[in-house]
Amino acid sequence: SEIMTALSGEFVFTWQTSQSAMLPTPSQPVWASRTGSIQIASHKDANSDPLSWNVTSKLQPGDQYQVRALLLNPTRIELRNAGDFYPDWIKERYLQVPENISAGLSRLAEQITAGKLTTFDKVEAVTEYLRQNITYSETIPAPPPGVDAVNWFLFSWKSGFCNYYASAEVLLLRSLGIPARMVVGYAQGKSGDYGTF
Repeated sequence: SEIMTALSGEFVFTWQTSQSAMLPTPSQPVWASRTGSIQIASHKDANSDPLSWNVTSKLQPGDQYQVRALLLNPTRIELRNAGDFYPDWIKERYLQVPENISAGLSRLAEQITAGKLTTFDKVEAVTEYLRQNITYSETIPAPPPGVDAVNWFLFSWKSGFCNYYASAEVLLLRSLGIPARMVVGYAQGKSGDYGTF
């Protein structure tokens, strides 16, 4: 596989909600203007997986901070050719599927990706399936008691919001042997003046 080039970018954030001890950053942060600590998950092969950046002094409404981050911007061709080699620590951490997930989920994942040869194409097929077959709704009732929420979302209710889509995609991909994880807490925001959101 080819190695993708990382560019460095600098971002300025103005905090506008309630106080926070966690520092939101773009992916792959390398420096921030706030002191703090990074919480990581360590693995036995000496790799680490960053989980959160916690600041020493909580962010207050109106506070500004800067972040430098590495920016990967691979092309579709680079992604399609990236292959499917995953380090052991990735496979150990991001291929787990709960036992109570129905066999139907695995069958659905296989059906969605039938004929797809690359990992990229399989991921794209799962994403497109969810977009085409599940109705987005900001509010839905709670799943029935004792019923797995993802199974209910995919096979019965077929409607939901972002956390349902993301949970379903992660479990569909994992059932195919494609490591995946879910990240929450970020919002697109609304475009403002001078490139702000």
